[in-house]
Amino acid sequence: EEVQAMNDRFKEMDTRTPREQLNQLAGSAGRLGITSTAAVLEFVDAADKIGVALGDDLGQGAVDKIGKLAMAFGEDETKGLRGAMLATGSAVNELAQNSAAQAGYLVDFAARLSGVGIQAGLTQSQILGIGAAMDENMQRDEMAATALSQIITKMTTDSETFARIAGKNVEEFASLVKNDMNEALMQFFESMNKKGGFTELAPLFEQMGLDGTRAIGVLSTLSSKIDDVRRHQELATEAYEKGT
Repeated sequence: EEVQAMNDRFKEMDTRTPREQLNQLAGSAGRLGITSTAAVLEFVDAADKIGVALGDDLGQGAVDKIGKLAMAFGEDETKGLRGAMLATGSAVNELAQNSAAQAGYLVDFAARLSGVGIQAGLTQSQILGIGAAMDENMQRDEMAATALSQIITKMTTDSETFARIAGKNVEEFASLVKNDMNEALMQFFESMNKKGGFTELAPLFEQMGLDGTRAIGVLSTLSSKIDDVRRHQELATEAYEKGT
């Protein structure tokens, strides 16, 4: 009876998407653990709008990941599932239109970095902004996300070393890492750029248990493109806030 009622609701939706595809989206909602009729309808409505806006650029399974991101960051509770998904979709769409980054890459990157990112206090928009710079500079999403996850984890547990590398006051930098990880990352990248990059630091990263080659490639890109990262984050944040 609930399925039939849901199909009747699908008939009322203002969309050209065939009902079969709407049913498939409802199936995706079920795989995410969404069980109530109201929540499934929210997911389907948001997923349909995101799919129409971004089309094939998202790639297979990306809408599911957007739903997972909404729930992982807890924003489905503050914005509602539909609002949270549309906010993420808006941020992704804005970056895809105003940079060389691809929508599918952005979603994949955010999904890969979300676990560590959430613990560190990063927002979706901040992660997406970093992802846009990574894609523009041809860094593979899995490699970039892994390297950044390692850096963030090490920065959290060994702020003193990173403060010393960046030439920052240890106590101030440790406080920044604790309270604003994104700004700590930005300041670290900026310091490295002024010092001429990361190449000479490869042995140090290896001593800290990081993949030196992987970390150097990703962080060199971020340090040299720090202005782009900040611009992308601002674009994503503005679009995210308007996207609900």
